[in-house]
Amino acid sequence: MAKVNSPEWKEKISKALKGRKAWNKGITGYKKKPCSWKDKKNISDGVKMAWADGKFSKVDYSKSAEQRKNLSEARKRFYREHPEAAKEHSDKLKGKMVGRKNPNYGKKHIGLNGGEDNTFWKGGVSTLNYRGIGWDRISEDLRKERKKCEVCGTKKDLRVHHKIPYRISKDNSKNNLMVVCNKCHGKIEYPRKSKN
Repeated sequence: MAKVNSPEWKEKISKALKGRKAWNKGITGYKKKPCSWKDKKNISDGVKMAWADGKFSKVDYSKSAEQRKNLSEARKRFYREHPEAAKEHSDKLKGKMVGRKNPNYGKKHIGLNGGEDNTFWKGGVSTLNYRGIGWDRISEDLRKERKKCEVCGTKKDLRVHHKIPYRISKDNSKNNLMVVCNKCHGKIEYPRKSKN
């Protein structure tokens, strides 16, 4: 069976509907009758039976990368054009998906959300030991020992900087580390090019 929303699928639907008279042809002010609870139950039972008989098993409901991108852009555009709807959506979800209220709280992400299928997958690279084992203790001890920025001398908002980046040297020795304030750390990490 053709993939949902694929050109072949659309063509089959189009051929199936050719020659049919439109339900609203020549009707003005038509108002659809509300569906009764009995009709809703019949529809629900029919769909359940179709699923049980495997009639939907061959239908591919997955979306292509292009469809996902289009849906994402449409959603972003809608919330840009309707900020009140975005705020209402945000307020509705506020505090509902936090901690124990989150349906995935305490669950391991396995199956559909596991490994490479997880949105945050980075090829098996862990950030837990990004600067080596015991980095928190090493950096805290060094800040207590040196007590001030080695560049400007301030005692506020101190960071520990690797002279040779850890990803290259794998070196957490005191010779490769220096204590700097946040402002100086930014200047060291991202030096501005002079306009000479």
